[in-house]
Amino acid sequence: MIHTFKRWFLLGAIFCFSCADRNRNRVKPIVDSVETDTLTFPYHPQDSAGQALELQNLRDSFYAIPVVKTYASIGGRKAFHQLVADFLDTSAVIDRPGESIIKSLDSPGWEEDTIWRHDKNKIGEFIVEVKESYSGEELSKLLINGKEQRPDRELDTSLVWEAFIYSFNLHPEESKVLRIGGQKYLYLTGSVSSCSGLACSVTFHLIYNPVINKSFVVHQFRMDEFYIGFNKKNKELEFILWDDFMYNDPLEYMPCSGMVYRFTDEGKVLPVKTVTGEPAGFRGYSINNFDKIHLTHSTR
Repeated sequence: MIHTFKRWFLLGAIFCFSCADRNRNRVKPIVDSVETDTLTFPYHPQDSAGQALELQNLRDSFYAIPVVKTYASIGGRKAFHQLVADFLDTSAVIDRPGESIIKSLDSPGWEEDTIWRHDKNKIGEFIVEVKESYSGEELSKLLINGKEQRPDRELDTSLVWEAFIYSFNLHPEESKVLRIGGQKYLYLTGSVSSCSGLACSVTFHLIYNPVINKSFVVHQFRMDEFYIGFNKKNKELEFILWDDFMYNDPLEYMPCSGMVYRFTDEGKVLPVKTVTGEPAGFRGYSINNFDKIHLTHSTR
C-alpha cells in the first residue's frame, strides 16, 4: 500500500512539473515576439499639423507666382476663346456644313485573317478608311481617297501617343471639311478603340492637306476641342496643342497650358517661334472652373 502511494505521489509530482515546463515553454515565445515586434516596428504617430503646414506652404508658394494675364468670361465671350484669340487667328478658318455631309459606306468586311475591323466613311468629297489589326500588334491603316497615310511618311506622328498607330476609332460624325486660308482641309477626330480607364479620356485630331497628300495627328487628354488658326503672313496652318488637363488635388487647381505649332507646305509639324526664338506658348491655371484663367507665363 505504501509503495503504491509513493508510486502515485511520484507520478503526480512529475505530471505537475511537466505541466509547468510546458506552460513556461508556451509563454516564453509570446513574450519574445512582443519584444521583438516592438523593437522592429516602432510606432510613430502621424504629425497631421505638420503635414497640413507643409501643404499650405506649397499652396502659398504656387499662388505667389506672378500672374502675367487673366482671362475672364464676359457675356458670350468665354475665357478660353479669349486665350485662343491671343495666339491664333481663327478668322480664316471656315466650317461649311454643306461640304461635310457624312455617309457611312458598306465596309468590305473581313480582309484576310489579320484585319478584324474595316470602317469606311465618306466625309464631303473624301473617302476615309480605317483598318485595324486583329492581333493589335500590327499597325492600323488609314486611307484617304485610296491613298494610305503612313506614319512618318505622309503622316507626321511626332506629337501623338503611339497607341494611335495601333488603335484608332474614327468619329465620322465629329469630323468635317474645313476651308483654311481659302484651301480645303479634312479634319478627322477619334479615340482609342476599346479603351479603358484614363485612355478613354484621350482624343485624336488629324488634319489632311489633299494638295500635298500630307497629314499630321496629335492627341489631347481631357480636351475635346481642337483649335486651328491661319497665319496670313506665312500662309501656314497653326494650332494649339494643350497639355494634359489633370486636376492637381494638393494645390487645388486645373492646369491650363499649351504650345503653338505650324503645319508646313512640306507636311511637317514645327513649333512656332517668337521674334526672340522662343517657342510660342503659355502656362497657367484655373480654379474651380474655366470662367477665369490665370497665365503665369506667355510667349508669342
